Order: sequence, then structure tokens, then C-alpha cells
Amino acid sequence: MLNPSRRPTLYVVSKGEQEGQAPTVGATRWDIVATRLREWLGATLNRRRVAGFVQPISYQDLVTGDLIEIRVSALFTVLSVSGRDYYFKRLTGHFDGTGQGCG
Repeated sequence: MLNPSRRPTLYVVSKGEQEGQAPTVGATRWDIVATRLREWLGATLNRRRVAGFVQPISYQDLVTGDLIEIRVSALFTVLSVSGRDYYFKRLTGHFDGTGQGCG
């Protein structure tokens, strides 16, 4: 078990937070240009098969009631949905298998 002081920061998203929402009305030219640049960069990185980055998070889905968590370890990124774990290799992003949480 990791020393609690060495654990990565876990971000908890509450129902009031909605980060990353694009404006649907009243977008400035800069908003449009910035979004298109991000889309172009993301598409370029996807074509070159560059792995994406995720941060640890815990999210309670209010619609389904599922608890969704992402944990990042030295070897794996683990996606947990209501206690069911899905393992992805840290550096390649390839799916490695599933498991059941212990708690």
C-alpha cells in the first residue's frame, strides 16, 4: 500500500462542476479559433498514436448512480465503474484485463 503522503491527488467532481463546456451561443472568433486549433492538435496526436493523459478522479454519476473512478499507477491506468476495474497499460493505453475491486 502506498504511503498516503505519496498518493496522487484525487479530483472529485461534484454535480455543480461542468468544466470544459464549449459555448454554444455568443462564441467569439477567438473561442472558435482556439477550439479548432485544439481539435486539429488532438486529431494530429491521434493519427500519430500518441497516448492521452488522464488525471485521477472520482465521479458519482447522478443519472445512473454509478461511481466512476480513474486511478493511475506506475504500470496501469485503472478505470473503475461501480467496483468493476478495467486495466489499461500506462504507456501504450492498450487494454490489459478486468478485475473486481476489493472494497
